[in-house]
Amino acid sequence: MDAQRVYEPGIYSLTWTHYEQALGLRKSHLDLLHRSPAHLQAELLEPSPPTDAMQWGARFHAYLLEPAVFDASYAVVEDKLDRRTKEGRAAWEDWQEAIPGKEAIDRPTMRELEAMRDSVMSHPHAAAALTGGQAERSIFWTHTLAVAEPIACKGRLDYITRHRFILDVKTAKDARADAFSRACWDYRYHVQAAYYLDGYGAASGQDAEGVLIVAVEKTPPYALEVYLVNDEMIEQGRREYLEDVRVYAECLAADKWPGYTQEIKSITLPGWAQERTY
Repeated sequence: MDAQRVYEPGIYSLTWTHYEQALGLRKSHLDLLHRSPAHLQAELLEPSPPTDAMQWGARFHAYLLEPAVFDASYAVVEDKLDRRTKEGRAAWEDWQEAIPGKEAIDRPTMRELEAMRDSVMSHPHAAAALTGGQAERSIFWTHTLAVAEPIACKGRLDYITRHRFILDVKTAKDARADAFSRACWDYRYHVQAAYYLDGYGAASGQDAEGVLIVAVEKTPPYALEVYLVNDEMIEQGRREYLEDVRVYAECLAADKWPGYTQEIKSITLPGWAQERTY
């Protein structure tokens, strides 16, 4: 890997590229490590390209939280260009020359982004929370374990409200509590909440008031819910991330990154499937 820039503990306004290039263990690393240390090592040696979902999330976050960044990074293509044809390729090249360095967004996608933003900003609590704060802040801190060298950590906070809540914007298939709580488990949002909460305290020297999640659906009518992450969810996330960091420290010290176990295991259907009666 290339040498990474080291930031002193603190809160910084950085571009996504500069954040990516900075040294630090981040939440996505913890998720890979939780699967196996070998998965994390593979990602560190050869980072994966962003998925379509990640690219969509980046567009929406920029449009909602950093309009100036969105305008500098994206431009709308009004007409669908068929680049399989000679005329389409020529029109595409003309468009790229007119708007250098920008990513193209078609008009239907732009309408979806506008509708999602309007839905968020029409929600009284979401709109209030997203007013007067700081968007897209990068935090850096050092995690100290008694049995290991200090570990550089980092996080990218969607928004810090004026009342010092950490606010995270999530797109969801279903924003209702039952469905979204399952997404919290699947994507380990509880780990992220605890990691960012503790990281903010270490980076800023003061405690955040809590973690808010704005969960907005990706399909019409783009309904949303605003959730306050409760103490039980934070505590479970903290236990899990501390264990992940401990394992990371051990792997780093030994320079060994094991995969899955080498044992033969028994497998059965999940509990919900066993309970079905046919």
